[in-house]
Amino acid sequence: MSMGNRPQGDARPGNLRPLDQRVRSGLPPVFLVHATDDDTVPVSHSLDMFTACMAAGVPVEMHVHQECGHGFGLTLPDDRPASHWPDDFDTWARRTGIFG
Repeated sequence: MSMGNRPQGDARPGNLRPLDQRVRSGLPPVFLVHATDDDTVPVSHSLDMFTACMAAGVPVEMHVHQECGHGFGLTLPDDRPASHWPDDFDTWARRTGIFG
């Protein structure tokens, strides 16, 4: 989204409208994974997306992990619970039909 179209006074870069105006019924299922120690994007953003999806009737699943920071990728040490998120996504995607 272009920041040039951002309404005056909206300090959120790239947000043209609030989530409740952008998340609508009929969107594809949404999978969210976030770490609470992410110092780039607050976990509240994912919580807001989760809430907006629920309100719009969009299928949504969310996994929140205590640690792993921002952009923790596909490979993490096995001793971190977030290391299993790719398996969680795979299970969710198969259950929702994302993989056919």
